[in-house]
Amino acid sequence: MLAQAAEQLGVDLRVLVLTRRAADVLYDSLYPAHGFSMPRATMMMLQCRHLLAQLSQMDPRFLMCFPYETYQCLPWGRVARFLGVDVRAAVRERYRPNRLNALRNDRLLRESSARVQNMAARLQTCIDHIEGVADCSSSRKQCP
Repeated sequence: MLAQAAEQLGVDLRVLVLTRRAADVLYDSLYPAHGFSMPRATMMMLQCRHLLAQLSQMDPRFLMCFPYETYQCLPWGRVARFLGVDVRAAVRERYRPNRLNALRNDRLLRESSARVQNMAARLQTCIDHIEGVADCSSSRKQCP
């Protein structure tokens, strides 16, 4: 819908997609005591499906994708040319992958209920599909 609306208005819509692993998305950092919950997992899964549906309708030429953990390797010049604006400062201010947090999130997910683990696996599959639609594979090759 968004892509169609932009096209009807003659707006040049370009999307920078930054993806994260399901375990990292599901961990509620605002309320750490909540850990992983089924309501949060369900909500994130529905949001992922909606995003996937939207991105699937877009021409891939208007999508640029990078996994969250590779932000430090982003080709900033290429991103700026693609978007028409330099977003380096905004991305660096907000995105800070942390390997220790990822390990913690993996452990906490393993300790969660089977229902939450199943939903997390489904969410990861959805995220993988988004990365396929938006072609994140080329950016993974650029970052060690």
